Amino acid sequence: MDKSVRITGIILLATAPFVLYAICMLLPTFDDWTYITSPYMGELLNPERLCPNENYWRPFDGLFGYILGLYPQLFPTLNHICIFTGHLACTYVVYLIGKRIGFKSFSLIVSILFFYLSPATLGTVYNIDSMNQVYSQFWGLAALYFFLEKTGKERYLLYGTAVMIATLCKENGLAWSIIPPVFAFGFHHQLYPIEKISNGRRCSQVTTHVLIAIAIVIVYFFLRYILRYSSITLEDNEYLQFTLLDKVKDFMEFIVYTWIPVDYVSLFHQPSRNILIVAITAVFTFPCILYMLYAGRKNMLTRPFLTSTVCWILAASPHLLTIFSLMHSYAGLSMAAIMLGCLTESIERKSDKKRLTSLLGLWLIAVLFIHAHHWMKAYESGLTGKKMALQAIEISHGTPERVYLITVDDGYPKYSSFCVIPHEAFGWGIAVKYHTHYEWPHEIKDTCINISHINDARQLADKAYQEGYDCVWLTQGKEVKLIEKK
Repeated sequence: MDKSVRITGIILLATAPFVLYAICMLLPTFDDWTYITSPYMGELLNPERLCPNENYWRPFDGLFGYILGLYPQLFPTLNHICIFTGHLACTYVVYLIGKRIGFKSFSLIVSILFFYLSPATLGTVYNIDSMNQVYSQFWGLAALYFFLEKTGKERYLLYGTAVMIATLCKENGLAWSIIPPVFAFGFHHQLYPIEKISNGRRCSQVTTHVLIAIAIVIVYFFLRYILRYSSITLEDNEYLQFTLLDKVKDFMEFIVYTWIPVDYVSLFHQPSRNILIVAITAVFTFPCILYMLYAGRKNMLTRPFLTSTVCWILAASPHLLTIFSLMHSYAGLSMAAIMLGCLTESIERKSDKKRLTSLLGLWLIAVLFIHAHHWMKAYESGLTGKKMALQAIEISHGTPERVYLITVDDGYPKYSSFCVIPHEAFGWGIAVKYHTHYEWPHEIKDTCINISHINDARQLADKAYQEGYDCVWLTQGKEVKLIEKK
């Protein structure tokens, strides 16, 4: 291992405990409260959580939620530890793949830093319910590494097993069934000397690889069919409700989140909007990316770069075809890192490398600021949920078993999992369960009303008390109020 690569790795590992400590300070909000990686106190072998259930089949997430149900005090710290550890593991496999295809030390460093620190990681690494996204990527990368490193039956056994695990982590892992053969075909000259394999044998290999990929897909859907708890419903399915304009928008977001690192909080969240910060982060980050494109332009039409571009799109294609958000840009990030490695491989002059190193330093400064700003907003959102939960506990009489929650929607905007609407940070009352160690309340029923209908709250509360609810909470903004029984 080159000295510069070793130093980069040591710095990342040395700072990892401090990064993890900061991440563990982030509290649950929104989907974190309801997804299956939150504490679950039900039966272990619940088929609804372990078997294919409508859009999902994520048994590892279901088992993880059960473990947290046994030890709820570990939530969400254990989630954060597993997610960040998985991200570190993915970074290491990106390094191994870059080394396997012959990247020089400079290209390896660029690939590692881009994958590890890109703002495209934020929606995944700072989240609490995104373990599936990280480990789908990890096992997908493992499948690719096995495909490149092993031969014969061992290659196909390890590659196929890794793809199935990736898919059971999250459905987009199935894309990794086709990525390894495509990747190997595109990087053929780097992996196998051209004179050692004839064209006929190469075509035969490609055919075999494609058939194996198809077989993996068939096996997965066969298992999903025979083990199903409930089938995918087409009617009102959010994964299938989209227009062509939606898909164009998703693809543009995919490009922006991957290649245009600016402070997205200051750009997309209206109450936090600060165009000056957006401009400064753009000035610090754009030159680095643009210079890589310029200095590495002669590699842009080469087979390796075009292949890694295809794999980048393939890795994210399940999300691009269904639902896409900031979290989902993580799916293609490893291949984007390989793309940059391909570009920087053509940079040979010391003056160009020195210039790019300086620009990379500016990129790092801006990216670290973007990370810090997103962390702060995520921390504030989690803290809002905690304060609302403690407020609800304080105003309640005793320990109510059945609670009716009335949420007032005042139109406050949100941005991903960082700038969360207060009542979503409150988790529809689940935050109270968390802060009472899941001792009370046992039942929470919620309804949402528009702020223009806030006068209806009294009538809803009266009806709830008539139906036997012990307590009625009203959330408006960051405040939780108790509507007393008449």
